[in-house]
Amino acid sequence: DGTAEIVRKLQKEYNNLLLFVRPKKLGLGTAIITAFRSILSLKNQPEHIITMDADYSHDPQDIPKLIQAANCGYDLVIGSRYCQEGKIIGWHRVRWLISRIANLMASTVVGVKLHDCTSGLRCYSKGYVKTVLPHLHSQTYEIQIETIKQARARKFSIKEVPVTFTNRKRGRSKLTLTEILSFIFYIIRTKFERVKNPSNSALDDEQTNRRTKMKSFNLHRFILDIAFWVQSKSGIRLGDFLSEHYTVLQFFEFCLIGACGVGVNAFIFGLLLWFNVAFWFSWVLGILAASIFNFVLNKWLVFTEFKRNGS
Repeated sequence: DGTAEIVRKLQKEYNNLLLFVRPKKLGLGTAIITAFRSILSLKNQPEHIITMDADYSHDPQDIPKLIQAANCGYDLVIGSRYCQEGKIIGWHRVRWLISRIANLMASTVVGVKLHDCTSGLRCYSKGYVKTVLPHLHSQTYEIQIETIKQARARKFSIKEVPVTFTNRKRGRSKLTLTEILSFIFYIIRTKFERVKNPSNSALDDEQTNRRTKMKSFNLHRFILDIAFWVQSKSGIRLGDFLSEHYTVLQFFEFCLIGACGVGVNAFIFGLLLWFNVAFWFSWVLGILAASIFNFVLNKWLVFTEFKRNGS
């Protein structure tokens, strides 16, 4: 888009500008990793490295806030859109919802209490980059999650600072459907790695306890607790009725998961349409995703309980 030529002209005026030109688009992950390697190869290495979007979605005025937090000893400082006082300007509600769900997935799987795991406005300490660089392998957008995962695994400190993200006024997002799928697969792979290798250093006692609670989660007990709470507030004997009529409780659970499946269907369908995927293909994938969701949850939570109770 002509950016490289502009930088070349500015290099004649400023001797502290570096330009690395790649032959084609190779993915955000490889771009960040290449930049890290280039910076660490310098004779005078900076103490902090900033990454950001260059279309003014990230305000350069926010950089001092990240540096200030880094100077307080934090190794990874994230410019957060979703923490207190963070803002987004100009986004459609669908895009906001997709981003929030992606961040919820990422923070849950990685096991960090962060509001914005996917923000590209960041400040990395030199020590952090030197340590984790050999362990970074992402090619696309999932690099944002991998850097957090590596920071947590190696006990580096993470901090969020509020920033204002403004949607670009010109141009289009370079985020493709392929990169979204890569992000989702990375999240799934990370989850399976944690289940397969619970002794991983990235798992602390809190996460181990949380996983144990999930394994022992009883959907029957959960629904009955809600029913008895409703009974205590309204006087309607819902809890007593469900506890006495076990088949009705089973049916209620099955319908509850089915309703959630409808939400999964709608989300996948809308997400794919948002990225201009063919209507019929989006529709089929939405149904497939909902079917898998219903099968897994019913098998894990409902049907397992049926067997335990001799049904």
